[in-house]
Amino acid sequence: MNNIYVNLASNSIRQNRNFYFPYIASSSVMIALFFTLFSLAVDPVVKGMHGGKTLGMVLTVGIPIIATLAILFIVYMSSFIMKRRKKELGLYSVLGMEKRHIIKVIFFENLFVSVVSIISGTIIGVIVEKLAQLSLLKLLHQAADVDYSIATNVLLYTIGLFVVLFVFIFLNSVREIIFKPTLAYIKEEQAGEKKPKARWFLGFIGLVVLCCAYYMACTVKSGADAITRFALAVFLVIIATYILFIVGSIAVLELMKKNKNYYYKTNHFISVSGMTYRMKRNGAGLASICILSTMVLVMISSVSTVFFYNDKAFSDRFNFDFGISADDYMHDYSIDEGDDRVPANNEDIINEIYTAASEADVTVTDLVYYKTFDYYGFVSDRVITNNPDYTSEYYEYWVIDLETYNRINNESLVLKDNQFGYWFLGGSDDFSGEYEIEGVGVYEASKLPAKPNIMPGEYTSTSKDIVFMVIPDSLGLDKFVSKLYADWDMDYGGDVFGPSEMKSTYYAFNIDGDDDAKMAFWNKYNEKYTWPIDEDMLSEYNSNMGYGDESDGVGRYRTIFCSMLFQQVFYNMYGGLFFLGILLSICCIVIAVLIMYFKQLLEGYEDAKRFTIMKKVGLTKDEIKKSIYSQIVMVFLTPIICAGIHTAFAYRIVKSLIVLFGISNIDGYFVILLISMAVFTLFYALVFWITSQNYFKIVNAAENAV
Repeated sequence: MNNIYVNLASNSIRQNRNFYFPYIASSSVMIALFFTLFSLAVDPVVKGMHGGKTLGMVLTVGIPIIATLAILFIVYMSSFIMKRRKKELGLYSVLGMEKRHIIKVIFFENLFVSVVSIISGTIIGVIVEKLAQLSLLKLLHQAADVDYSIATNVLLYTIGLFVVLFVFIFLNSVREIIFKPTLAYIKEEQAGEKKPKARWFLGFIGLVVLCCAYYMACTVKSGADAITRFALAVFLVIIATYILFIVGSIAVLELMKKNKNYYYKTNHFISVSGMTYRMKRNGAGLASICILSTMVLVMISSVSTVFFYNDKAFSDRFNFDFGISADDYMHDYSIDEGDDRVPANNEDIINEIYTAASEADVTVTDLVYYKTFDYYGFVSDRVITNNPDYTSEYYEYWVIDLETYNRINNESLVLKDNQFGYWFLGGSDDFSGEYEIEGVGVYEASKLPAKPNIMPGEYTSTSKDIVFMVIPDSLGLDKFVSKLYADWDMDYGGDVFGPSEMKSTYYAFNIDGDDDAKMAFWNKYNEKYTWPIDEDMLSEYNSNMGYGDESDGVGRYRTIFCSMLFQQVFYNMYGGLFFLGILLSICCIVIAVLIMYFKQLLEGYEDAKRFTIMKKVGLTKDEIKKSIYSQIVMVFLTPIICAGIHTAFAYRIVKSLIVLFGISNIDGYFVILLISMAVFTLFYALVFWITSQNYFKIVNAAENAV
């Protein structure tokens, strides 16, 4: 008896292969993407490399995102196919089949789809995961791993998740069959769409919500401000887009009808009238395409900027192989007086460096040392403040005196007593004329002939840029700090901070040799003079990594930075973001393409009937083609134009978020964004052209049958 239901199910799938085959293929792709990302996140090879924990955490963030997209997409596609088959299910009922019989047919259909999708998806995932691992290792400049093993726990979790999903889809179909008369499906198929009302007020609300989201994105003042606004702005844009496409589009079409010169042309008349009746249903699909397109543009452009400009930003901030900092105030209370490892002066630490290098059998080159002071502030009305508003764009200032600048840069720069030199590390801004340095005095800004040869030792920061400031020797660091914080209460728990306690002494140098030589020095210096900084500290901190806690009873009085280790950690983090962005973009593209495909297919079947009737009443073939092209152009252009507008308004807030990754070259982001938009538009046009061919085939077949 079950053979009958199996045959009915297989025949149904074959007859509706235009719907079922893309549904199975896309479900397999989503399952493969989920398995690939999950496997990489727990891959022992990925976790075992330096910075692998950071990379694993980045990839883990994408697991619930891809899972959510996959679940929503597969549920949407299954409900779409179920609606398409209403007439077929109604005919089963007319032919005498009971609901339990229809449910059995649906069961075998879902069983076939789920089994094929899960098996093919996991097979593709197993193959792609290894290719993805090798690509990721190549991207991160790591050695390839030729061994291969399948993460059994990930495989079982993937199968279990999607088995539960397909069971839910089947139960939802059963619910609809049980609680709705199957004969009603035939009537529903024959009943046309009711003319929707132009809900002007709701459309106005959608426009207001969209304007609010745009305002939030365009008025963001800093990276910290962007973090707090981004999620809400995205949510408002999504809500407004769906409202405007579903409700606002009907209002726009009604306005087009009132334009007699436009509306009363054959091609426009047919396309506008047809779209008006279908927009209530199709608006959600177009809105989804618009949102997914926007997500792809924002993700691809931002992660590409962070990844490709990472090297330049890194080399700007870490221009030496190693840096050692010693904060004077830590010598006062963090170290026991009896600790014989406390350096007494510069010569002691310099001797430590050369001693560690000698024992590691490496050579130190280009060693410089300098005292510096860093603080945060923003510029307002030509005043450089010393108290940043973290919701605004502020700078991080690194201050040295003129003698230090000339010594480490081999320059002979002269500054007047009322001048200060400056250099923007990222080139994001410029000073000109006189500025009041809050608490210090009024000074004329003078651009330095070259960047100070110092290493900030900081990579991630919420500041807009790092500004190197050179002050005249007549002012000096002690006097500068005293004036800058004259009105501040510097008493912290009984420890009073003065000018000497707030400065740091830095020692920056290179090691002649390869990565092994640098690691040899790193290990030797840590072994003799400080405490090793493990990977967790590297990924958790930036400039302050290595500082100890008073409670540890040791007091880490100096910090050593290794550019090579920093670079690998951030390579992994940014490479992981880039890789995750690519996977999520593929996921969004698959969903957008399938929505576009099913939309064209469904409209083709509906329009075939309409154009057949119109041909019988005298409409020529050329007029039918013109009306089809008019409708397709409107449907094609609207989502991509709106996605471009969304992306343009998101530019400022995304730019502020990119700054948090140490990328100050915002012009680079703009160029990558333009390239991304151009490439995606071409891809979108190609996909739309391909999917439109199915539409034309269906309509032409109906015309030729007349």
